[in-house]
Amino acid sequence: MSIVRATTLVASLVLALLCVAAPARAGDPPSPSPSPSPSPPTQAQLDEARAHFNRGVKFYKDADYRSALVEFQEAYRVAPNARLMFNIGQTYDELQDFAGAVKAFREYLVGAGPSITKARRAEVEKDLRRLESHVATVEITVSEPGADVLVEGDHRIELGKSPLAAPALLNGGNWTIVATKAGFERAEERLTAAGGDKKTVALKLAPAAEPVVFAPVVAPIAPAPPPPLPSRSLAPVWVGVAVTGALAVGAGVTGVLTLGAKKDYDRELGRLPGDADAVASARTHARTLALFTDVLGVAALVSATITVILYATSSTTTAPAARATLTPYIGLGTAGAVATF
Repeated sequence: MSIVRATTLVASLVLALLCVAAPARAGDPPSPSPSPSPSPPTQAQLDEARAHFNRGVKFYKDADYRSALVEFQEAYRVAPNARLMFNIGQTYDELQDFAGAVKAFREYLVGAGPSITKARRAEVEKDLRRLESHVATVEITVSEPGADVLVEGDHRIELGKSPLAAPALLNGGNWTIVATKAGFERAEERLTAAGGDKKTVALKLAPAAEPVVFAPVVAPIAPAPPPPLPSRSLAPVWVGVAVTGALAVGAGVTGVLTLGAKKDYDRELGRLPGDADAVASARTHARTLALFTDVLGVAALVSATITVILYATSSTTTAPAARATLTPYIGLGTAGAVATF
């Protein structure tokens, strides 16, 4: 900043502080503001605004321009005074937010009005010409009134509702112009702004599509398969047949062996001179085989009876009947059958 600008800034800071600290005197020219207060500020509001302003001056002198801008804006919010816009514009300029500086200086020239000296006005207008060369002017129109219009880029700028009262001022860079309204699809357009550009953006809001409701797809119900034809479960019957056959074969084998033992017994009895021990042994062997034959025969008869009953009373089932095989066997002194399913 030049020495002349620094001197001017300090003078304006003092002037603005005096304007904030004291109410306007009778007969002073009015100082309209872009955001006029509905009623004159109270003394408490003036004191609060002066405190913010003093902190803003300190931060500005310390080159903490962001903090200074916040304090100046708070002072303006508490007790609006158009002359504060000069300080805000100078701070925006230091932050290289040229669009913010242009808007603040324009509001200062309009709001402060006759209270600005010719020299001050000429200096501000000179600064405006310099700043405007860094700023793009964008005329934004929206097809629907009442839409929210904003700009998105390195920061977000809310411009208000359509139709906008004035063109948007944007710093150089890439921006996205956005318009939104309930019941309409979001509309946007991207643009690259350069200093001194004058551009036009027309956003068209299309009605939001009605949500598509899909009817549930009901899968056809396949008819239940017909029940399988019932069939007899003959597995128990086949078991009975196998057991009966094994017992019958066993009875037959032991019967044959019993006849052989009976002949051996008769032969020992007819031998002279006789051997009492051989006769007793032959008799015991014959009786034992005869007993096994009787037992196996009776068991075969019982098994056959049970098998017949099972066949007569077997229930129906959908499962295939088990297949059984019967394998008879004869061993040394033994006989029987093996059932396989």
